[in-house]
Amino acid sequence: MPALISAEQEHAIARRGEPLLLAAGAGSGKTAVLVERFVRAVREDGLAPSAILAITFTESAAAEVKERVRARLLELGERGAAGQMGAAFVSTFHAFCARLLRAHALAAGLEPRFEILDEGLAARAAEQSFADALRAFVAARGSEGVDLLAAYGSDRLCAMVLRVHAELRARGQRRPRLPEASAGAEEQAVRACALLDEVLRSFGERYEDRKRARGALDFDDLELCALELLREREAVRALWSRRFELLMVDEFQDTNPRQLAILRSLDRENLFTVGDELQSIYGFRDADVGLFRARRAELAGDARSLRLTRNYRSRAGLLDVVNVVFEARLQGVYTPLLAAREEGEAAAAQAGPATAPEPEVELLLVDKDRCDAGEVQQSRSAPASRAGPAPWRVAEARMLAGRVAELVRRGEAQPAPPWAGSGAVWRCAICSPTCARWPTPSTRSRCTPPSPARWWGSPATPSCTWPASPARAAGRYGARCASTRTSSSGCSARATLPAWPRSRAGSSTSVRARGDGVSRA
Repeated sequence: MPALISAEQEHAIARRGEPLLLAAGAGSGKTAVLVERFVRAVREDGLAPSAILAITFTESAAAEVKERVRARLLELGERGAAGQMGAAFVSTFHAFCARLLRAHALAAGLEPRFEILDEGLAARAAEQSFADALRAFVAARGSEGVDLLAAYGSDRLCAMVLRVHAELRARGQRRPRLPEASAGAEEQAVRACALLDEVLRSFGERYEDRKRARGALDFDDLELCALELLREREAVRALWSRRFELLMVDEFQDTNPRQLAILRSLDRENLFTVGDELQSIYGFRDADVGLFRARRAELAGDARSLRLTRNYRSRAGLLDVVNVVFEARLQGVYTPLLAAREEGEAAAAQAGPATAPEPEVELLLVDKDRCDAGEVQQSRSAPASRAGPAPWRVAEARMLAGRVAELVRRGEAQPAPPWAGSGAVWRCAICSPTCARWPTPSTRSRCTPPSPARWWGSPATPSCTWPASPARAAGRYGARCASTRTSSSGCSARATLPAWPRSRAGSSTSVRARGDGVSRA
């Protein structure tokens, strides 16, 4: 068992034969749980890696989980299973749905080699479709259409229609329509709703026609078409449901109803979901944290709702502040986090040279009511179909980035290299196809590439020695985060590395409040 697996993590790892929900607080090691559940399912339950479906929220997270599982299998001597990880189903919802649809394109009524539109192309196609729909609507409705356009304005009407279209599709509607007006509503309101529904329908038809003309799907289509395929083709649904003996979903708090419907189509009482309702950040993209809460309530009666409360990321002083603040503000929702970092680190910090005490915790405060107009405008630059983050969140992110930049400039913190935290492995096709992780001073001599030019795909330096750290390597050879870099010499290396130790500023327990130009504390 890995050294960092705690008792509460082990409890979640061992229960693989039943549906579970794991509420994982910030920094509590949920990725370690996902990785170890995967590895144990392969080693102890005899599952092939391709019999496990693991859904993550981003492609980078999927790559990290897959690489960590592969590294763990190699560590345990399971080279055959590690070699099968390339075909494992560790991906985002969109990537899984694309894989499903390409396997059954004709059954889904799609072009076998359909194109997937990125968000920029999809947004432009949507705006053009709305413009066409609005012109046709005004031409057909005459004065009624002009009155509706005058009441809302074209930009506002476009934002409304695209927003409603996206929200209804997130609920699983392939062809969105407004619900009928409630009985007893004013006649004028009923008529306005009917006209808006006509615009919505016309826009949806033109948007679908525009995508169909180029044999393309947008990201929402991937999930909608996959859900429709699973619902209407029982043989396909049964085939894929039997294929997976274990389902695991990360960041469950940021899923939407159609994604949950896809999971339920595949579920055979083998669905494991992990997340944290207090870290739900994608409501503006139609994520529904209520789905997390509902599943937690559903499973709580059978003791199938578990928690991770030990934090491996932060020091005890920071957690004390966080617990005091959020326990008072989020009573009944927030679960206090316990420090799990080794005591040796704190002792080493206290044993250092005597210096003026620096605060261990800084509070960076943003006043929601004082975000200036410039940030409001910035938040509105997102496509009309997708509302951007709240202005105060933009201000908060800027202030945090500014503080980090200040610490770096003053030499109190070291920026992490772009590959930090990936847990991935470097391999060089020339010097050693199996070399693992960045060499330490004691192992560097056993894993030396022929030259940085051949290793990094850059002719910058003719030396054959390893840099002292990944950070220096990035500076010397210009390494960037990428899936593969290949030089003219033929060396191919994965450009992702595990995190390098960062310096940490401050060791006292005092608290300092800070503000910025947006909000002064």
